[in-house]
Amino acid sequence: MNGKKLSVKVEQLTIRIPIQALCYDGAWIRLIANTKIELRHVQDGIILLVNDVQQPVRWKVYERKIRGDISHRGGYIPHDRSWVYYVWGNDRRRYKCLYLLPLPDGRFRIGTRTDFGAVYSRDCYSRRQRKIARECRLVRLTKRQRERGEQRLIPARINH
Repeated sequence: MNGKKLSVKVEQLTIRIPIQALCYDGAWIRLIANTKIELRHVQDGIILLVNDVQQPVRWKVYERKIRGDISHRGGYIPHDRSWVYYVWGNDRRRYKCLYLLPLPDGRFRIGTRTDFGAVYSRDCYSRRQRKIARECRLVRLTKRQRERGEQRLIPARINH
């Protein structure tokens, strides 16, 4: 290989499980390759059941009340939908989604995007983020590369 580390893109993680919907509905169930995968929201977090057998995996849930005045727009927040839910990752950060990656032979992996080492692709950067990323790439260039780049730019400026 070229020495570049290949990383998984968030877009490649095939099944996205929104925590908000899971907490409001109480459970998330899918059948993948004759394996029943169930996530259940219980009092102390989210538990994983595979073929109705509880696994030693648990995610703690962080809940936050939706605050703010939206009456000026004519809206309101129903009392039973006035909470936002997240899961705590292993890195002590909050995440809105869990991801499930099916593997061969009915196996699977489940976790947050950092559990998979997944990163967002460059295509989904905002205009501001693309500008910052471009500037960071220029900073990483060595002095010789910058000098070569300046030499190539000088004739182009003269011609215009």
